[in-house]
Amino acid sequence: MRYLIQFWGLIVVILTPIQEVLFVTMFLILLDTIIGLYAAYKNNITITSRKLGNTISKFLLYNLAIISGYLIQQYVIGSDVIPIVKIIAGVITFTEFLSILENIQKVTELKIVKTITGILKRKAKENDML
Repeated sequence: MRYLIQFWGLIVVILTPIQEVLFVTMFLILLDTIIGLYAAYKNNITITSRKLGNTISKFLLYNLAIISGYLIQQYVIGSDVIPIVKIIAGVITFTEFLSILENIQKVTELKIVKTITGILKRKAKENDML
């Protein structure tokens, strides 16, 4: 038992630098799940254990991707030249953010993503970025 406690202590120490990234990812997944459940309730969509099982898979797989990226960045590459953790976390959190916006859209019928995209395109045209 003592070795198991020491092992988990070592894991916690190794992952301390990315605890905020893991927390934000888990928070966004939880928020997406709550808003998704509310959207399903408001639209009379049946909530199945399979769909909720996807949330557990996301928790596990997303965090494993971030942890793997961190271990590669720290112990294989050995520097922050390539910000692997930020790239992985950025993709994951952006995906969850879009999913949250889509679920809000299902509840409010407000076209949030389309509105934001339109604003960004107009700003890009104004600045000759497109």
